[in-house]
Amino acid sequence: MAARRFTPEQITLLRDELTRLARELAPTTVRSLYYQAVLSARLDFITKDTNGSKSNYTAVQSRVLDLRQEGLTNWESVIDSSRTDYSLDRWVAPAGFA
Repeated sequence: MAARRFTPEQITLLRDELTRLARELAPTTVRSLYYQAVLSARLDFITKDTNGSKSNYTAVQSRVLDLRQEGLTNWESVIDSSRTDYSLDRWVAPAGFA
């Protein structure tokens, strides 16, 4: 499956809208931002994926990661409660690990 291509104007618009949505809906998930993007009148080029395609979801997911890495969106604003947070100590001594 080919990667979704956007014009520079669409990239800027998607960036701005995802930043706004993440700020307004925090804490939220990538899936939630995807559905909000699908519903957004400003992002008419983002449509609901069909027939097993995930191109628009993947595009939103990629842009959200970019926004987080660039510091435009707080990491805490977009959460995934199903993933393990490896930054926390799970044990403090070898006995606790065992």
